[in-house]
Amino acid sequence: MIAYAVQADTEVGVHEEARSGDRPRERRLGPTPRAFTLIELLVVIAIIAILIAILLPALARARIISKRAACGSNLHGIGVALQGYLNENKGVFPVHSNWGNLVGRHGTRNTYDEAPGTGWENETTASGQALKVRPLNRYLDSPMVARCPDDRGDVLQNKVGNCFEAYGTSYLVHWRSDNFATAHATSDNIGSRPLRESDPRGPLSLKLVMAEWVWHGNRALDQPQNLWHNIRALRQYNILFGDAHVKFFTFPREIEDWYDPAAAAPDPNRGWW
Repeated sequence: MIAYAVQADTEVGVHEEARSGDRPRERRLGPTPRAFTLIELLVVIAIIAILIAILLPALARARIISKRAACGSNLHGIGVALQGYLNENKGVFPVHSNWGNLVGRHGTRNTYDEAPGTGWENETTASGQALKVRPLNRYLDSPMVARCPDDRGDVLQNKVGNCFEAYGTSYLVHWRSDNFATAHATSDNIGSRPLRESDPRGPLSLKLVMAEWVWHGNRALDQPQNLWHNIRALRQYNILFGDAHVKFFTFPREIEDWYDPAAAAPDPNRGWW
C-alpha cells in the first residue's frame, strides 16, 4: 500500500507539471548584444561625411564631362551638315545675314538674326509669318542638334539665360569679320566673302568654324555664366573645325585682347586660325 501511494503521488506530480503549460525557457548562447555608444555613432557619421565629400566632386565632374561629350557630338553633327553644304556649293562656306542664323530654330530674340527671323523648315512667327530656313538646317534631322546641354546664356545681352532659347542655337559661328586671331568662315556676302575650302592661309583641319556661344574673348572668365562645362576657370570650349572634327580646346588668355584684327592675325601655328 505504501509503495502504491508513492507511485501515485509521483504520477500526479508529473501530470501537474505537464498541465502547467509553461514552456521551458530557451537559454541564450554567447554574450548579450549591446547598443552602439554615442562615440561610435559619431565616428560612423564622420566616415560617411568624408566619403560624401570625396564622391560629390567626382560625380559633379562626371556630369560635366557627360554634357561636354553631348555638346561635342552636336557640334560634330553640325560639321557633317556643313560638309554636305560645301559639297553642294563648290567648297564655298554658307552665306547668312547675322551671327546667330546659320543653324537651329527660331529664337525668342532677333538680336543675332534678321527680321522677322529665321528658323527650321515650316517654322513660323507667333503671328503665323513663314520664316526663312537657316542654311544648314536642310542637312539635319532636328534643330535640337544646335542645343548645348550646358548652355548658360550670354552675358553680353540682358536676361539671356539660355542661348538656344533666345537665339535658336547654342553655337556661335565666326561670321563676316576677322578678329580674336580667327578668320571668318561664313559671311553675309556684303561686308566680306565667305571662306573657301581652298583658302591658302591654313588647312581646314585647323580652321575654327564655330564653337560654344561664349568662346569669343570679350566674354570675361570671372563670370560663371561664361564657363560652360568648365571646372577650372580656363577659356576652354568645344570647337568645330572645318573638316568636321571637334576638339575641347584651350584658348590663351591673350585672346581677350585680340578683338582688334590688327592685334593678332589668324595663324595656324596657334592651333587654329
